[in-house]
Amino acid sequence: PREILSDEETKRFESTIRDLWHSGDEGASRRLETEAVDADGVRRPIEVEVSLYPTGDEFAGTVGVVRDRTELVETRERLETQRNRFQYLFDNLPDAVVEGRLNDEGRPIVRDVNDAFTDVFGYDSDAVKGESLNEFILPEEDREQGRQLDRKAAEGEVTNREVRRRTADGFRDFLFRGIPYERGDDGTHSFGIYTDITTQKERERRLEVLNRV
Repeated sequence: PREILSDEETKRFESTIRDLWHSGDEGASRRLETEAVDADGVRRPIEVEVSLYPTGDEFAGTVGVVRDRTELVETRERLETQRNRFQYLFDNLPDAVVEGRLNDEGRPIVRDVNDAFTDVFGYDSDAVKGESLNEFILPEEDREQGRQLDRKAAEGEVTNREVRRRTADGFRDFLFRGIPYERGDDGTHSFGIYTDITTQKERERRLEVLNRV
């Protein structure tokens, strides 16, 4: 083992083997993650499954199955980088964003919201997580429109629509973008992005009045 492992890791393996022997269970095994030096002098992440060599009453050695974890570790690092980048984007977008999951009834159940959502709508993540978003921000007269958007998300359709929603400062106009995505057996999830266009809509209404005059 010292050909490929450091002295410290060799001692850890020896300690694990002693524990296996003293356990009295000949079929027991342990998995250890470590780094080993290959023939080219390159350090590689590996997983070793160690078990006792089947014997009678005396110690006869061990069997070790070695698996190269290089690709797995690199994949995990890429995924972690992507998660960190996404989380940074999610947290710092100036638009209100909600991530949800469509339940069996097709209702959007909140999984998370960003800080901008809390600022605009007045609800933090703990207040709405696990609840139907429609119950918090959807005006009663717009229920059918909300159900249509939910159905489109369930069908995997990306939506862009001007909507009216209840906020911490009263009703405001938004450009809503619904972006559904699949998560394997976990069903359909979606992002809802709300861009406040209240000022623009008011300007348009004023221009319409001026044009009529």
